[in-house]
Amino acid sequence: MQPITPGLEKTAKAQPGAHLALGLLFAIGLVNYIDRVAMSVLQVPVKAELLLTDEQIGLLMGFAFFIPYTALSIPMARLADRSNRKAILIFALVIWSGMTFAVGLAGSFILLLFLRVGVALGEACCLPTSYSLIADYYPKQTHGRAIAILGSTFPLGSMIGLVLSGHLGVELGWRGAFFAIGAVGLCLVPILMIGLKEPARTTDGAGPAATPKLAEALRDIWRRKAFRYCILGLGLQSIVSISILTWAAPFYSRSFDLDLGQVAMLVGFVMAGAGAVGTLGGGVLGDRIARHRPSRLMLFPALAAIIATPIAMLQFLTGNLAVSIVAALVSSVFANIYLAPCNALIQRLALPGTRALSAAVGVTAAAILGGGLGPWGVGKLSDYLSGVTGSPADGLSYAIAIFMLAGILSAYFFWLSARHMDRDSGFGEKEHKI
Repeated sequence: MQPITPGLEKTAKAQPGAHLALGLLFAIGLVNYIDRVAMSVLQVPVKAELLLTDEQIGLLMGFAFFIPYTALSIPMARLADRSNRKAILIFALVIWSGMTFAVGLAGSFILLLFLRVGVALGEACCLPTSYSLIADYYPKQTHGRAIAILGSTFPLGSMIGLVLSGHLGVELGWRGAFFAIGAVGLCLVPILMIGLKEPARTTDGAGPAATPKLAEALRDIWRRKAFRYCILGLGLQSIVSISILTWAAPFYSRSFDLDLGQVAMLVGFVMAGAGAVGTLGGGVLGDRIARHRPSRLMLFPALAAIIATPIAMLQFLTGNLAVSIVAALVSSVFANIYLAPCNALIQRLALPGTRALSAAVGVTAAAILGGGLGPWGVGKLSDYLSGVTGSPADGLSYAIAIFMLAGILSAYFFWLSARHMDRDSGFGEKEHKI
């Protein structure tokens, strides 16, 4: 029984081809989120044509996507820890891009539901596999920066997807928009086949990385309190960040009578662009803050979540468009700072042979709470409050604001994670042993 410092690599140098691989994974990540968020803006004409309720839209954006996404994340992560990750990514890209293309053919809620599930099944392979590749291409000293670059595909891909889908929706209609967006991903497949290489898997210095049994790996992951509380905080803060992007378009459409093109520009450039700044800032500053004391890595997103919560509530409760836009800019920065520090911590604590699995546990928390509960819960509450207030605009704004309170609880769990991180990452007096 020997103590293991999780994720310890022998060299501080990136593997050959690391930057090219990061660039390709960045492109895949962009396509991932472009395809995922297109419905956020296009839900406005989709709802009007197919006569859907907010709850049905919430299901399409939430549980219909994130339940299958979650169910497949851990099995695909295990496959990625044992198999060729390049082949997995190529196969996944074909699936989710093809399903996105087919959304343009949908004529009913049931068919939309089926296709959203298909998109989810493909995208479930993307993040755990990509994070695993990054962890093997780069040393742990620069994980935060590399992961921040990859993590910025969430706000950047969302920004591009929101603006692009809005523009295409105006020019081609919502069906033509889905055709075009799906085709972009399919065109990326041959580039990925040629350019991406499978890196050697890093070890703890004692030989090739072994892949422990699933139950053993999950037990070891979960017993680390820093990891456990980080996962809970990540899931809760995901409610905030994902709910904002999911419901901002219909909010501005209903509350301020903005058209589809205006909504896409506002939500895309202002909110998602600011979110990209927050994600990159979280990675770069997180690396510096935690250089000598790992616990500081989680104190950073805790503070950011506390700042983001009241500002995000103001964004959806004010009746002044200018105030709402300024609040959206600020809240989008702080609401997305958590992404890179959380994923860096997950990879820092991951034992060799469990990198993709550890990432999948984080993806699962974000998917169930942020991706599933957030959009569906806001939609369900919006339908109820719209009936109470007699105003769909007020019902939606109140529902979003209420769900922003999850940020306070996420800050508490980030703080708990910081309390245990020095020990769990091997810097304290008591090391974990297996």
